[in-house]
Amino acid sequence: KITGRQSGRDLSIGSFVRARIVSLSPDTSDPRRSKIGLTSKQDGLGSPQWANKGGE
Repeated sequence: KITGRQSGRDLSIGSFVRARIVSLSPDTSDPRRSKIGLTSKQDGLGSPQWANKGGE
């Protein structure tokens, strides 16, 4: 479980989220070591449960 320090919002395994990919770092020799950077700070992104609770 991950909980935001300031917002108090939390995510756990199985939570649905919408995010935007901001960076890719593929590792062709070992694909499991590839990295994908995500953000969910824009409007319409994040957990659908957060939208139901209202804005910050």
